[in-house]
Amino acid sequence: MRRFALPLFVLLAAAACQERGPQGAIEASHNWCPEGFEPGPGDSCFALPERKQNAKILVYLASMTTDEGEKREFEVVRSALAKGYAVLLTHGAGRYCNFTADQKQSHCWPLDLEDATEAKQLSAAWEKAIWQVGALLEGNDHPRFVVGFREGAAFTTRLAAQGIFAANGYAALDPAPDAAVPHFAEAQSGAFAFLADGEGPAPLRESLGRAKWTYASCTRSPGALDAPALDEALEALGDLVGKAAPPPPKGKKEPPKAAPVTLHSAKCALHAPEVPKPTAEKK
Repeated sequence: MRRFALPLFVLLAAAACQERGPQGAIEASHNWCPEGFEPGPGDSCFALPERKQNAKILVYLASMTTDEGEKREFEVVRSALAKGYAVLLTHGAGRYCNFTADQKQSHCWPLDLEDATEAKQLSAAWEKAIWQVGALLEGNDHPRFVVGFREGAAFTTRLAAQGIFAANGYAALDPAPDAAVPHFAEAQSGAFAFLADGEGPAPLRESLGRAKWTYASCTRSPGALDAPALDEALEALGDLVGKAAPPPPKGKKEPPKAAPVTLHSAKCALHAPEVPKPTAEKK
């Protein structure tokens, strides 16, 4: 008997019946997606890896570039599919740009640090997209990682600092040295890494240090996005997230401690806040 594959919208409808997703309609009216990607909510595109069991989810935030430049970025990000990631592509919107004559095809990110309304609207749309992706994957464990390039890196930093979009880890690739950096909340919500020329932007390092975040800084020569840089970012986030130590033996009340962080790349340095030494008790 010949077997026919069900259309994607039928699979999504079936998944929606099994588990209630975010409120509001899940719609996708655009189709700028690269070959092999499907349009999703929030002007996004997504693709699934061959192995869907407990796959990780990569949310990629593109730089402000031309349509051709964006296509080249997305071709690099496509390589994450072979590494077992479901990939969600995003590129902001033209309404966030201060247009000049040569930027009519650009997409930008809302970077007004005083007003989070637009950023939260984007985040809500991505939650719908991630729910949609998760419904098509298998298993219940799908850690999410956000990676942004250049202007996308600035918005990634904002998402992490202000807790606008929850993720297991955030990576900023080639963050602009003069970009405004928001105040990082001390309640760390995920791992953070950046790839930059030299030590990276001082304002970013200082903000992370003041908030006592543990983060990785990796060196990278300036240039277009490439697969090694993406791999470096994902590996650093994987190292930072790590795994929790096994629970203590029965009868002991100590909570499980996180395993020590080890960065496997020689290009990356670990920055962790100093732990105060316990003071000796007075007799």
